[in-house]
Amino acid sequence: MAATWERDCTRTISTSCPGSPTDKTIDPLYNFAPEAPGPNRWRITRYLADLDRKKGFSLERLIAKVQTLVVSVLMVLMGLVVVLSTVHLGVLIAQEIWKQPRFLIAVPGLLEILGYFLLVLIGVELLETLKGYISKNVMHARVVLEVALIAVARKVIITEPDTVSGLTLFAIAALILALGAAFYLESKARNADATGPQ
Repeated sequence: MAATWERDCTRTISTSCPGSPTDKTIDPLYNFAPEAPGPNRWRITRYLADLDRKKGFSLERLIAKVQTLVVSVLMVLMGLVVVLSTVHLGVLIAQEIWKQPRFLIAVPGLLEILGYFLLVLIGVELLETLKGYISKNVMHARVVLEVALIAVARKVIITEPDTVSGLTLFAIAALILALGAAFYLESKARNADATGPQ
Protein backbone atom coordinates (compact mmCIF):
# COMPACT_ATOMS: atom_id res chain seq x y z
CA MET A 1 0.00 0.00 0.00
CA ALA A 2 2.77 2.42 0.95
CA ALA A 3 4.71 1.61 -2.22
CA THR A 4 1.59 2.23 -4.39
CA TRP A 5 0.96 5.59 -2.72
CA GLU A 6 4.55 6.61 -3.11
CA ARG A 7 4.58 5.81 -6.84
CA ASP A 8 1.28 7.56 -7.55
CA CYS A 9 2.06 10.55 -5.38
CA THR A 10 5.44 11.34 -6.88
CA ARG A 11 3.94 11.08 -10.36
CA THR A 12 2.21 14.44 -9.80
CA ILE A 13 3.75 17.65 -8.47
CA SER A 14 1.85 18.49 -5.34
CA THR A 15 2.76 19.95 -2.02
CA SER A 16 1.34 17.08 -0.01
CA CYS A 17 -0.36 13.72 -0.36
CA PRO A 18 -3.45 13.64 1.83
CA GLY A 19 -4.40 10.24 3.03
CA SER A 20 -0.88 8.89 2.71
CA PRO A 21 0.45 6.57 5.39
CA THR A 22 2.65 9.32 6.78
CA ASP A 23 1.22 12.41 5.00
CA LYS A 24 4.74 13.50 4.00
CA THR A 25 5.45 16.78 2.27
CA ILE A 26 6.55 16.58 -1.36
CA ASP A 27 9.02 19.17 -2.66
CA PRO A 28 7.28 20.73 -5.73
CA LEU A 29 10.65 21.63 -7.29
CA TYR A 30 12.36 18.27 -7.22
CA ASN A 31 9.27 16.06 -6.94
CA PHE A 32 10.61 13.77 -4.28
CA ALA A 33 9.87 13.09 -0.65
CA PRO A 34 12.88 14.22 1.42
CA GLU A 35 12.42 11.53 4.01
CA ALA A 36 11.18 8.76 1.75
CA PRO A 37 13.35 5.66 1.71
CA GLY A 38 14.64 3.69 -1.24
CA PRO A 39 15.02 5.09 -4.76
CA ASN A 40 13.39 8.44 -3.91
CA ARG A 41 16.71 9.93 -2.92
CA TRP A 42 17.92 9.57 -6.52
CA ARG A 43 15.01 11.51 -8.04
CA ILE A 44 16.75 14.87 -7.65
CA THR A 45 19.66 13.57 -9.74
CA ARG A 46 17.26 12.42 -12.47
CA TYR A 47 15.45 15.76 -12.31
CA LEU A 48 18.67 17.72 -12.83
CA ALA A 49 19.62 15.45 -15.71
CA ASP A 50 16.22 16.04 -17.33
CA LEU A 51 16.67 19.78 -16.78
CA ASP A 52 20.00 19.65 -18.60
CA ARG A 53 18.42 17.87 -21.55
CA LYS A 54 15.33 20.08 -21.76
CA LYS A 55 16.93 23.50 -21.32
CA GLY A 56 20.32 22.72 -22.85
CA PHE A 57 22.01 23.86 -19.65
CA SER A 58 25.35 22.32 -18.78
CA LEU A 59 27.79 23.42 -16.12
CA GLU A 60 30.70 22.11 -18.17
CA ARG A 61 29.67 24.19 -21.19
CA LEU A 62 29.28 27.24 -18.97
CA ILE A 63 32.78 26.78 -17.55
CA ALA A 64 34.18 26.25 -21.05
CA LYS A 65 32.59 29.51 -22.22
CA VAL A 66 33.99 31.38 -19.23
CA GLN A 67 37.46 29.95 -19.90
CA THR A 68 37.26 30.93 -23.56
CA LEU A 69 36.19 34.46 -22.60
CA VAL A 70 39.03 34.84 -20.09
CA VAL A 71 41.63 33.50 -22.53
CA SER A 72 40.32 35.82 -25.26
CA VAL A 73 40.67 38.83 -22.96
CA LEU A 74 44.17 37.71 -21.99
CA MET A 75 45.05 37.30 -25.66
CA VAL A 76 43.93 40.86 -26.46
CA LEU A 77 45.86 42.26 -23.50
CA MET A 78 48.96 40.24 -24.39
CA GLY A 79 48.77 41.46 -27.98
CA LEU A 80 48.61 45.05 -26.72
CA VAL A 81 51.62 44.44 -24.46
CA VAL A 82 53.60 42.90 -27.31
CA VAL A 83 52.85 45.82 -29.64
CA LEU A 84 53.82 48.42 -27.03
CA SER A 85 56.94 46.46 -26.10
CA THR A 86 57.98 46.30 -29.76
CA VAL A 87 57.57 50.08 -30.06
CA HIS A 88 59.61 50.53 -26.87
CA LEU A 89 62.31 48.23 -28.26
CA GLY A 90 62.48 50.30 -31.44
CA VAL A 91 62.83 53.51 -29.42
CA LEU A 92 65.55 51.89 -27.28
CA ILE A 93 67.52 50.83 -30.36
CA ALA A 94 67.21 54.31 -31.87
CA GLN A 95 68.46 55.89 -28.64
CA GLU A 96 71.46 53.55 -28.46
CA ILE A 97 72.32 54.23 -32.11
CA TRP A 98 72.07 58.01 -31.67
CA LYS A 99 74.36 58.07 -28.65
CA GLN A 100 77.97 59.10 -29.05
CA PRO A 101 79.74 57.53 -30.86
CA ARG A 102 76.80 57.37 -33.21
CA PHE A 103 75.82 54.17 -35.07
CA LEU A 104 77.96 52.16 -32.66
CA ILE A 105 76.20 50.35 -29.82
CA ALA A 106 78.26 49.77 -26.70
CA VAL A 107 78.32 46.37 -25.07
CA PRO A 108 76.09 47.31 -22.08
CA GLY A 109 73.53 48.82 -24.43
CA LEU A 110 73.71 45.77 -26.68
CA LEU A 111 73.07 43.44 -23.75
CA GLU A 112 70.10 45.56 -22.73
CA ILE A 113 68.69 45.46 -26.27
CA LEU A 114 69.13 41.69 -26.53
CA GLY A 115 67.47 41.16 -23.15
CA TYR A 116 64.54 43.34 -24.12
CA PHE A 117 64.31 41.60 -27.49
CA LEU A 118 64.03 38.22 -25.81
CA LEU A 119 61.42 39.67 -23.46
CA VAL A 120 59.29 40.67 -26.46
CA LEU A 121 59.86 37.21 -27.93
CA ILE A 122 58.54 35.64 -24.72
CA GLY A 123 55.38 37.71 -25.11
CA VAL A 124 55.01 36.49 -28.70
CA GLU A 125 55.36 32.86 -27.58
CA LEU A 126 52.79 33.38 -24.83
CA LEU A 127 50.47 34.88 -27.43
CA GLU A 128 50.97 31.77 -29.55
CA THR A 129 50.13 29.62 -26.53
CA LEU A 130 46.87 31.49 -25.93
CA LYS A 131 45.98 31.28 -29.61
CA GLY A 132 46.52 27.51 -29.60
CA TYR A 133 44.32 27.18 -26.53
CA ILE A 134 41.47 29.09 -28.19
CA SER A 135 41.70 27.26 -31.53
CA LYS A 136 42.28 23.71 -30.24
CA ASN A 137 41.31 24.01 -26.56
CA VAL A 138 44.66 22.56 -25.55
CA MET A 139 47.80 23.95 -23.98
CA HIS A 140 50.86 22.75 -25.90
CA ALA A 141 53.71 21.67 -23.65
CA ARG A 142 56.25 22.40 -26.38
CA VAL A 143 55.33 26.09 -26.51
CA VAL A 144 55.52 26.36 -22.72
CA LEU A 145 58.97 24.76 -22.76
CA GLU A 146 60.07 27.15 -25.50
CA VAL A 147 58.93 30.11 -23.42
CA ALA A 148 60.84 28.76 -20.41
CA LEU A 149 64.00 28.24 -22.49
CA ILE A 150 63.80 31.76 -23.90
CA ALA A 151 63.32 33.17 -20.40
CA VAL A 152 66.36 31.28 -19.11
CA ALA A 153 68.38 32.39 -22.14
CA ARG A 154 67.44 36.00 -21.44
CA LYS A 155 68.51 35.55 -17.82
CA VAL A 156 71.86 34.17 -18.93
CA ILE A 157 72.41 37.02 -21.38
CA ILE A 158 71.63 39.87 -19.00
CA THR A 159 73.36 38.30 -15.97
CA GLU A 160 76.93 39.34 -15.28
CA PRO A 161 78.88 36.47 -13.74
CA ASP A 162 80.76 38.81 -11.40
CA THR A 163 77.56 40.04 -9.76
CA VAL A 164 76.01 36.67 -8.85
CA SER A 165 77.17 33.82 -6.67
CA GLY A 166 78.45 30.52 -7.94
CA LEU A 167 75.45 28.73 -6.46
CA THR A 168 73.13 30.86 -8.59
CA LEU A 169 75.11 29.99 -11.72
CA PHE A 170 74.90 26.27 -10.87
CA ALA A 171 71.13 26.63 -10.35
CA ILE A 172 70.77 28.29 -13.76
CA ALA A 173 72.84 25.52 -15.36
CA ALA A 174 70.70 22.85 -13.68
CA LEU A 175 67.55 24.60 -14.87
CA ILE A 176 68.86 24.68 -18.44
CA LEU A 177 69.67 20.95 -18.30
CA ALA A 178 66.23 20.14 -16.89
CA LEU A 179 64.45 22.18 -19.57
CA GLY A 180 66.64 20.63 -22.28
CA ALA A 181 65.79 17.12 -21.04
CA ALA A 182 62.07 17.96 -20.91
CA PHE A 183 62.23 19.42 -24.42
CA TYR A 184 63.99 16.27 -25.68
CA LEU A 185 61.44 13.95 -24.06
CA GLU A 186 58.56 16.01 -25.43
CA SER A 187 60.04 15.88 -28.94
CA LYS A 188 60.58 12.13 -28.63
CA ALA A 189 56.98 11.59 -27.51
CA ARG A 190 55.71 13.77 -30.34
CA ASN A 191 57.69 11.76 -32.90
CA ALA A 192 56.42 8.51 -31.42
CA ASP A 193 52.82 9.73 -31.68
CA ALA A 194 53.42 10.87 -35.27
CA THR A 195 54.92 7.56 -36.45
CA GLY A 196 52.42 5.44 -34.51
CA PRO A 197 52.95 1.90 -33.22
CA GLN A 198 55.36 -0.15 -35.24
